[in-house]
Amino acid sequence: MVSDFFRNYKSSNLFLIIVQPMFYGAMRLAQQFDERRIYLLFFVFIGSSLLAGISLIFSGSPPVYSPEHSGLYDFDDTSFQRRVYLLCAVILFIVPFILGLAKREISFPYLKSFRSENRLVLETLVTAILLFIALPIFYNFFGTITEKRTFLMVLGSLILFYFLLRYVSTLKGIIFVTLLTIAVFFFFFILPLQASLVVADNRLWGLDHHWTGVIGHGLMEAALPDNLSGTLPEYGIYLNKLVSLATSFPLFASFAGTVKFLQIIHLIFACLVFGILVQRFGRRNLPLAMIAFLLILLMLAPSIAGSAPTVNVPNQSPLRFLFLPITLLFAPLIARRPLIVWWGVSAILTGFAVSYNLETGLVCGLGLGFALFVRTMQSGWLATIVGAIIFSLLFIGTFYLLLISGTIADQDGDLSDLSDLMGLFAEGYGGIKFYWYLPFFAIAGHVFYLFVGWLKDVRLARTISGDEVQSIVIVGMIVAFLPYFVNRFDAQNLWIPVLLYLMLVLPYMVTREFGGRFAVAAFLIIVIGPALLDKSNLFIKNSKRMWILDRTEACLDGFASTDYLCGYMHGKAAELEQVMRSRNAIWISGTALSLSRLSHVAPSLSKTDPFAYARTEQHHKMLVTEATSLSPEVIMLDRADRRDPTGIPKQVADWQQRLLRDMGYAVVRKSDYWLYAEKSR
Repeated sequence: MVSDFFRNYKSSNLFLIIVQPMFYGAMRLAQQFDERRIYLLFFVFIGSSLLAGISLIFSGSPPVYSPEHSGLYDFDDTSFQRRVYLLCAVILFIVPFILGLAKREISFPYLKSFRSENRLVLETLVTAILLFIALPIFYNFFGTITEKRTFLMVLGSLILFYFLLRYVSTLKGIIFVTLLTIAVFFFFFILPLQASLVVADNRLWGLDHHWTGVIGHGLMEAALPDNLSGTLPEYGIYLNKLVSLATSFPLFASFAGTVKFLQIIHLIFACLVFGILVQRFGRRNLPLAMIAFLLILLMLAPSIAGSAPTVNVPNQSPLRFLFLPITLLFAPLIARRPLIVWWGVSAILTGFAVSYNLETGLVCGLGLGFALFVRTMQSGWLATIVGAIIFSLLFIGTFYLLLISGTIADQDGDLSDLSDLMGLFAEGYGGIKFYWYLPFFAIAGHVFYLFVGWLKDVRLARTISGDEVQSIVIVGMIVAFLPYFVNRFDAQNLWIPVLLYLMLVLPYMVTREFGGRFAVAAFLIIVIGPALLDKSNLFIKNSKRMWILDRTEACLDGFASTDYLCGYMHGKAAELEQVMRSRNAIWISGTALSLSRLSHVAPSLSKTDPFAYARTEQHHKMLVTEATSLSPEVIMLDRADRRDPTGIPKQVADWQQRLLRDMGYAVVRKSDYWLYAEKSR
């Protein structure tokens, strides 16, 4: 029976109805573009997946993190997906670059002979792989887009942008687009400046935890300048210097003022994005640039609006990524001559970006470096090597000078504070398991298609315009940023690549008539937008729960909250202040930033949020050593029970108890707010 199946396979329903249409349909689609590039992407992805799978067999066990962190965040092992992406990126750089140097086209000579001899095998195998990839992607996609709320958002967006693009060339259309852009900008960025952030019960820990990790150093430096911890901020020296400078002014001194500062950064970020769109569309196409800006705001409002939830989590906010649009505004200058000057200027800009935020600075540097590399290779190896040397020297010099000047008050700071977190994420910390998400594959596929194209034409003599250089920088930035997303595979973590991709693709509308312009917008709305549009809809509906316009309800240094949470935190802060004045005590809390602000008592340990730092056993032991060296009579810990409205997780309380045990202390009494521990006898 098996032999009969293979003998009749060519005429079987399986082959005629599924395999042939799928295989040749994919080939015809590829022929609409540079099919050889597409074949290269396909084979490299499959080969990288196989190599990554094989490498796992010979790999050691994944990194081990503290049990409390693993329990709270439920990390996944992302070794496979990270290796697949790394292999893809490396191979897709090396292979087309070598072909570009040799001035040869991408070709598959052995594949042609194999196909002629084994046509059925090849067609069946490729179809099986395509189905293996496509079915789960489109299953998830249709599961998202067929939800009623998402479907209506997509349909409404298509109708809106159909009419905007249809009438943008008329005077009435231009006026309408202008007024709509102003109204949307006012709603998302000006109106929130009049509101106060609401911290609901059981939400304070999450806000305090994220603020401490990203901007806590700057806030502590401004509020308690005589009690600097001697550590360097993990999310960037000059990011925190900017926060410290801003909050030193009375307008931004309170927590409410810090929120206003973050909202202003969001506003500035949006203005920079609009400036990039004006650059890319040209002033003659300003109405089209406004339509593109509206589409970006519609999709990404939950990340960049003044009332966005990212105000609560600054590691996801525009504050962290401020140098990305700054770098893109600068990028078109690289098209000018003398090119060697722009190697130097780019190095200095990268030095500033890295000292502001390490990860974002590296993305900026890699984006600029890719554009400079492509641009300079036209002049040969010598010019490229000289440019790279100049870039390296000026970058190192700039970063060193900024590092010295920025850490002059933190002489005891360990430089590893700046890189430890990025190193942990590179090893898989915070890992979220991969799933078949269409926007990721669409963005990665298109970007690597362009990436390969620039590399294979690296020695082709041609003039590269400022817009093209800017596009090359965007492509390089996305390629450099995606490893973070591949490790933490969550749609929220893709918002920066989505923003960059929108700025890359939306200018395609400039050279097209109405039909082509709407096709670009429809592609982005349907393929990239469904989940984002649904999230924007929920964000707008839920804004009234996160923000209030009545500032008289603010009680936590400008935050609005319930009477119970406010009373609890003020009582806890008062008790902390009283004990610290009268006893040789240290205190450890999951809401240390808030308590420091309310009590004016500096944290006892060098890490304001020690639980966040205790990611591994090594870091935990360092905290044990530091706390033990203080020889306290009493240690104060959170009483994180049902009466605590701050939302401190059980894992944080468990870690505090483990810290006590490892120090040789035990809880001897409780108050309404604190646990008191003394040395065990």
